[in-house]
Amino acid sequence: MNEPLTLAVPCFGTSPKWVRMVEVWLAYYLKSGCQLPVIVLTDMTTEIPASILPPGGNVTCLRFSTPVLRQGHPFDVQGALICQAARFLGPLVVMDSDALMLRDPTAEFARLPASARIGMAPDAGGAPFVLNAGVIYFGEATPLEREQLVHAYNDTFTQMLDGHADNPLLTQLVWSALWHRAADEGRAYAMPARLNHSRLWPLHPGVIIRHHHGTDKWQTLEIPAHAR
Repeated sequence: MNEPLTLAVPCFGTSPKWVRMVEVWLAYYLKSGCQLPVIVLTDMTTEIPASILPPGGNVTCLRFSTPVLRQGHPFDVQGALICQAARFLGPLVVMDSDALMLRDPTAEFARLPASARIGMAPDAGGAPFVLNAGVIYFGEATPLEREQLVHAYNDTFTQMLDGHADNPLLTQLVWSALWHRAADEGRAYAMPARLNHSRLWPLHPGVIIRHHHGTDKWQTLEIPAHAR
């Protein structure tokens, strides 16, 4: 990879629990020893307290205006934030705030193929079409290619509304569809599960990023003791 890689973690919505989740994510990031720059992606309604951002300038906050696509579906906001990040930030790994680094992923990320338009890992549900959007990689691309990716996302989202209007995880289906299209062109990367390891799978020493999807995290995830 020739261009520098940036990490991004979305934070959206008015509930304090989302900010708390980003605070947990940042604590795991610091504990891992990772030195890659991080951008916290937020919408215009979310306030990120400066107190949760680590000192040193390696973590910054970037706010975007996001369209309201479906009322009551917060992951639509996340999808819009990811589009904005992919459009403007270049090579990028976007991680859900519940996708936590168990160890430094820098060496693994350095091997990500620069030519990949999008990289995703398998989903715990096991459906062959669906990949997990908890960690998404966007490789090097021209400004035009980035714009095309965003247009493809918006067009696919609109098309898939028919039949999925109430699906809270519609955005995951959209990213999966874009991955498969990129795969047809030889521009998709099959990310190994160790970079987006479901909490439903047995934990093993090779896991780098553990994805605590679902609602259990609100009761079980805490800031590591060393970071308190």
